[in-house]
Amino acid sequence: MTLAYGMAVLLVRIFFVLLTYIVLEKLDWRKLFSAKNYVYAQYVCVLLSIAFGHLIGSFFITIMELLRDLLYSAFL
Repeated sequence: MTLAYGMAVLLVRIFFVLLTYIVLEKLDWRKLFSAKNYVYAQYVCVLLSIAFGHLIGSFFITIMELLRDLLYSAFL
């Protein structure tokens, strides 16, 4: 694994974690948490954004690797 590939993987995962956090932040967490437990909604939002961002990022990285291998096998 080269340094550039490792940095690309890191940037893709950070991008999807941030994107997921922005989407989850827009949800109305008051429907799921009571008023006194609303502080925990922020923690749940952060943990879910890390989990979903990692999952989605891994999916896209796998797709990029498969496409790279497919193109290498087709042209080399």
